[in-house]
Amino acid sequence: MSAPSVERPRVIRRKLMVPDTPVAAVPRERLDALLCQLIEAHRVVAVTATAGSGKSVAVADASRKFGRPVAWLSVDATDAAPGRLVTYLEEALAQQLPSVRGIATGALAAGIPHAEAAGLLVDAAADAQVVFVLDDLERGSSSSHTAMCTATGPGSTADWPGPVRPSGCQG
Repeated sequence: MSAPSVERPRVIRRKLMVPDTPVAAVPRERLDALLCQLIEAHRVVAVTATAGSGKSVAVADASRKFGRPVAWLSVDATDAAPGRLVTYLEEALAQQLPSVRGIATGALAAGIPHAEAAGLLVDAAADAQVVFVLDDLERGSSSSHTAMCTATGPGSTADWPGPVRPSGCQG
């Protein structure tokens, strides 16, 4: 008996792609190495700086050296629509972990609240060695920050290097 077919949600595929490194980008070996070390040591790494400083380029470039699959989601204001962020989180993860496809979107279709659907997705991917990049998270709504809190779980203060935490997270 074959597994039931899960229809792919309609998403903007460009939001799920690791951006190309611009031709004129300056190599940043020390930054790449630092990001690789942080990824190995922490469940969550927040890269923060002013707009236009090159965060996305730096993380995209370093992600090619992480030594594990990378799921990428470029967050924007459209992700504030109910269920939209969870749908995108699932599809971004499913690019690297096909087994998660349909878990959260199926839960949403069944009327399960967004936070619980996101929790089911986190549970399904918990043991995977996938780096999940949420680019431009500050452009999202408070639901984007709630998703980060759900992903890091209770008591994960040690997983946040430095003073940066999504607003609303406990710890």
